[in-house]
Amino acid sequence: MVDRINIGKVTLLSLSDGSAPPVDPTWPFPNVKKDEWSNHLSALDHNKNHTSNFGSFIIISGDEKILVDTGLGNHTTKKLTSPPMKLEKNLLKLGIRAEEITKVFFTHLHFDHIGWALDFKTKKPFFVNAEYLVPSKEWNYWEKCDDPIRFDHINSFNTNFKEIINFNQLSLIDENQPITKNISTFPTPGHTPGHTSLIISSNHIKGYITGDVFHSPAQFTNPDWSHRADINSEMAIKTRKNFLKKLTGEEIIAAGHLDHNKNIGKVIIAKEKKYWKGF
Repeated sequence: MVDRINIGKVTLLSLSDGSAPPVDPTWPFPNVKKDEWSNHLSALDHNKNHTSNFGSFIIISGDEKILVDTGLGNHTTKKLTSPPMKLEKNLLKLGIRAEEITKVFFTHLHFDHIGWALDFKTKKPFFVNAEYLVPSKEWNYWEKCDDPIRFDHINSFNTNFKEIINFNQLSLIDENQPITKNISTFPTPGHTPGHTSLIISSNHIKGYITGDVFHSPAQFTNPDWSHRADINSEMAIKTRKNFLKKLTGEEIIAAGHLDHNKNIGKVIIAKEKKYWKGF
C-alpha cells in the first residue's frame, strides 16, 4: 500500500476526504448480478460489500502543487447526511496547507468531487491562492441541467460551487489542454458529459488520474460494468474500453474511488485479460 509515488520528476500523493458506508455491490452496479462478483472478491470488503473512497490527489510538479478533485466537503445531501470532512485534516498530515495549493483541477462536478471548493462558513474559495480549472463542457452541462434525477448534484453545483465565478479564480479549460509542462487533460466522457482525466508524463514515464472512469477494481477486467452514477453508461463503457486498450501495463494509474492507499497502482495483463494491481 502506498500513498505517494514518483512519476519521473513529478510526485503524486493520494488524499482522502473519507469514505461512504459499505453497500451491497448490486446497488452501485445494478446491472451486475451478485454471483458475478464471486471472481472479484478482492474488490469487495470482508463482508463482500462495495466500498467507495472520496479520493483526491496532489500533484507536485516543480513549483506547482495541484489538487485533483476536492471530495465531499462539509455540506450535506439527501443521500449523505454525515459527510466525512477529512480532506483538510489529511492535507495537513501531508505537510501541505490549503493556501499552498496553486491549482485545483476538477475531473467532473458531481457533489463528491467539489466539496471543499468553497469554505462553507465564509462561502469563499477554500483554496485562496489556487486557480480553479474546470472542463468547459462539464461546466456548461451542469449550468443548464434540470434533470430531477440529478437534483443533489445540481443543487450542490448551484449552492456550493457556482459562486466561484465571482472570485476571479475560475478558468474553464478545453478537454485537451496542457496544465503544466508535464500534465495535460484528455476527455473521458460517459460518467458525465464533460468528464476529463489527466495524463502525467515525465522522464519517459506515464501516469493517469482517471477520475470516475473506474469505481471498482473489477471494472479493469470488466469494463462493461457500469456504475449507477454514470449519466451515459454506453459512453462510459466505450471510454473504459478505449482507455484500457492503450495501456501496456507500465503506466501508473490513480483512481480516486478505490480504497485509500490502494488507489495508486497499475494494470497487469494475464491471459489476454487486464487486472488492477494496487501498489
